[in-house]
Amino acid sequence: MNTDTIRTMVEGDVPGIARVFHMAVTQGTAAHYDPAQRLAWAGSEPDPVKWQNLLAPLDVIVAVDATSAMVGFASLRGSDGLLDHLFVLPSRQRTGLADRLYRRIEDMARDQGCERLWAEASLLARPFLQRQGWFVTKAQEVPVRGQVIRNFVMEYRLD
Repeated sequence: MNTDTIRTMVEGDVPGIARVFHMAVTQGTAAHYDPAQRLAWAGSEPDPVKWQNLLAPLDVIVAVDATSAMVGFASLRGSDGLLDHLFVLPSRQRTGLADRLYRRIEDMARDQGCERLWAEASLLARPFLQRQGWFVTKAQEVPVRGQVIRNFVMEYRLD
């Protein structure tokens, strides 16, 4: 039984979001990126101050478990349909939580009048988004703190 709650982010959620992101990248993407790439992407520890600034212009939803612990989050920039973040704890991968977060983001985008969604998807996120009907528009190699992170610009038409 799924007892996770998905809700709009509140200010006190930022440290949990930073922790989820850090764990999702440093542990959850281990099969796709080497340790140096994951360290460059996530940093050496969660950084709530950075996340406060990153999330400020976005619509953010979070998933919390029955104990109110943060287990996932997603964000949308409605002005252009950017699915900017979709991360769950490694222990919550393949449980349907990312699907639930994604569906909420898609609904939010439709409510905001977006005609499409787009994202820069990691090697881990690409197959997930393809299962949702997304397609790759461009493969790219992004320099991040001295490392190269391979990802994909992907798009999904909402019409």
